[in-house]
Amino acid sequence: MAANLTPASQGANPAPAALDPSLQGASLQGEGQPAGPGGVQGIAAKIAGHRRWLLFAAAGLMLAAFVSLVTWSARPSFQPLYAGMDAKDAAAVVDFLQKEHIPYKLEGSGTVLVPADRVYATRLKLAGQDITPGGGMGFELFDRQNEFGISDFTQQVNYQRALQGELART
Repeated sequence: MAANLTPASQGANPAPAALDPSLQGASLQGEGQPAGPGGVQGIAAKIAGHRRWLLFAAAGLMLAAFVSLVTWSARPSFQPLYAGMDAKDAAAVVDFLQKEHIPYKLEGSGTVLVPADRVYATRLKLAGQDITPGGGMGFELFDRQNEFGISDFTQQVNYQRALQGELART
């Protein structure tokens, strides 16, 4: 009696090869058995042409994303060396940076950017060369002349200007 049963009478689903013509001729292999002759090539041959190109395109996109991530992360980060300089001071700083072969970038409003790991060393070198942007006077404001008879109010104003000049340098 079991020999006369059809898949429909057994209550089971019909074979996958009967539903999908592209699977006809494909044999189902048991677990643990090799994929057949050719190994990976045999699997690649079973994949449809458009699916194979889609797989290669996805792999290429992943490779391109990885390469761009590596190149982006390898770029040095730049930080401001000085900001808000006038054109004359910025030109002097850029001239010094070119002579010292220090990479830099210029941004609007007188901002010069250098690599983050060289900011403080470059500021020290600039101060050693007396290239300090801002040109404002600090406490040397009191050294320019001996002003005898100056009022306390004027002395306080000069002190505030000197402090502002010193803060502008740092």
